[in-house]
Amino acid sequence: MTRISSSMLNANALQNLQRAQTDMFEAQRQTSAQTKADDVKGYGRDAKSLVSLQRMQAKGEAYLQTATELNTRLSLQDAQLGQAGDVIANLKEQLTSALALNDFSQVSRTLNSAFSDLKSAFNTSHNGNYMFSGTLSETPPIQAASLDELAANPLTDSILQDGKAIQVRIDDSRLVEAAPLAKDAASEIFGILRDLKIFNDGATGPFTSNPTEDEENAVKAALDGLSTAYDNMLAVQAQNGQVMNETDTIISRQKSENDLLASLTGDITDVDLAEVALRLNLAQLQFEASANIFNRIQSLSLVDYLR
Repeated sequence: MTRISSSMLNANALQNLQRAQTDMFEAQRQTSAQTKADDVKGYGRDAKSLVSLQRMQAKGEAYLQTATELNTRLSLQDAQLGQAGDVIANLKEQLTSALALNDFSQVSRTLNSAFSDLKSAFNTSHNGNYMFSGTLSETPPIQAASLDELAANPLTDSILQDGKAIQVRIDDSRLVEAAPLAKDAASEIFGILRDLKIFNDGATGPFTSNPTEDEENAVKAALDGLSTAYDNMLAVQAQNGQVMNETDTIISRQKSENDLLASLTGDITDVDLAEVALRLNLAQLQFEASANIFNRIQSLSLVDYLR
């Protein structure tokens, strides 16, 4: 007859209790974390695929964040470029009206107002950075403090010349310019304002309520330039809009790709909560049963058999 020592009974019961406890704790962990394992090593053969998916997901999230931030900036730039176009159109309308009425008495006031509005548009900042300064984003692109200062200095001294366009990568194959530079987009209109101001302050000025032929010629030349400046400002705004449309497309695609990657990752890492709940319940029952048996074995003595 094979004899089983009490020490073996204790050891087996203890092993069963520890196994049940481990199963219960793992089921509880999976219920809380909703993942099959705490680290990559816990996924065995799927670990390599999981790491690859997580890298792709992180890269996609980075592109998505960059594109989203750029999209916000482009939207703000669109508003400012649209404002600049409106200022040019309004200036052209007022000069045309003054020419038709043969009264240039308000031209100087109109020029100062246009300068102020255009400077405000091109010196707009976002998150503490001037949008139209390029790589020198801490420096306002329109340097002239007033129309008088604009006229008193070379145009290149009044508009920042040193910045370069900021390029942003929004996916693996697309690199876009974040914004036009003020020196490219605004020099034309500020040049027109400067010329009119110089004329107003010069020997043949100022603009009056009874304009001379020189005054009329100056305004007519400005109107021709304003037509071109307005068309060019619309072209700059359209280019900004094209980049914004591309960014919208990238954002939409990245969201779809990230959702797919998250789903594929979830297929590896996520647990079936209904299955885990069932295993947790069974593990708890097993633990209670094992604990009960262990306690009973621990309390056994020779007296129990002699009764």
